[in-house]
Amino acid sequence: GEKLSNFKFIDSKKERLIQISDVWVGLLGKLFAELDQSKPEMIMSKMEWLTQEQKECIRIINLLIDKAEKLHRGLIQNANSIGMIRHRGALLSLMDKLS
Repeated sequence: GEKLSNFKFIDSKKERLIQISDVWVGLLGKLFAELDQSKPEMIMSKMEWLTQEQKECIRIINLLIDKAEKLHRGLIQNANSIGMIRHRGALLSLMDKLS
């Protein structure tokens, strides 16, 4: 095949945007791991114990996910099943309504 040349490797220690991206991916990974093990009743119970500031953070996370998806569908692509993606989406939507 044809050799790719339109990329470069960058040291994340020197690039602030890559550092932010690493934090974002880690945050989403932990959030999705929690959602994958949760049912709506569990989410509703957990949301009751959150502070307003924590609820606002959840609202912002949902907003950023929605904006990324609208900007380019590929930004949200992952290797999970459609069922898992829908499960996460439903729980994120529920969390947004409760925040």
